[in-house]
Amino acid sequence: MPIRAGDCISCPAGNGIAHQIANPYDDDLVYVAIGDNDPHEVAVYPDNGKVLVRSLKRIGRLESLEYMDGEPDRPTIFDPIDENKERP
Repeated sequence: MPIRAGDCISCPAGNGIAHQIANPYDDDLVYVAIGDNDPHEVAVYPDNGKVLVRSLKRIGRLESLEYMDGEPDRPTIFDPIDENKERP
């Protein structure tokens, strides 16, 4: 969709529709972007598979893992208390 001087464009978050502004011309495209800059924003970039987590100040790619991946087979908190051991 071509953009012309005086146009107002709305790209609401959360609707599942990606948006991008590209300038295929030699002249500069000057525009004002206004947003609430939500500190808890999570943005997905479908073209390159990146995810922005603004509160963590990180952008990267997510890897699918099982919930307990990297955890010990049995968390130590469930180990029985040794009754013969003196407690501090």
